[in-house]
Amino acid sequence: MVNELTESYDYIFCACGTGTTAAGIINGLNGHQLKTKFNAVPVFKNGGFIKEEIGRFLTAQTDYNIHTDYHFGGYGKANDELISFIKQFVATTGILIEPVYTGKMMYALYDLISKGHFKPGSKILAIHSGGFGDYWG
Repeated sequence: MVNELTESYDYIFCACGTGTTAAGIINGLNGHQLKTKFNAVPVFKNGGFIKEEIGRFLTAQTDYNIHTDYHFGGYGKANDELISFIKQFVATTGILIEPVYTGKMMYALYDLISKGHFKPGSKILAIHSGGFGDYWG
């Protein structure tokens, strides 16, 4: 995936289930010696374990961020706040997202932006990993 990037980014965000996609992106960033900071958003309650899972697939020790507060109760779980965010996001952007993976990752990204987590002007890439078919027909 990193091989196909045509621009540079300050941050990349991705939802995490098993950690393999995250590890592949991190390895790609390392392989291209990019300074992009990777951000994982685990979809599981108590998702800190994902750091060990990602680490099993890394080709080099790497510093990256894990945001474990956006699981909304655990895998496959959602609440009214997340569903409302998803509906607003889809209505505003036209991009379909779902409450299991990408919805949680996008919620985390928007929440962190609203809290001033990033310097103004930062370039952020959010990876949409699919998964919307089961929820939207």
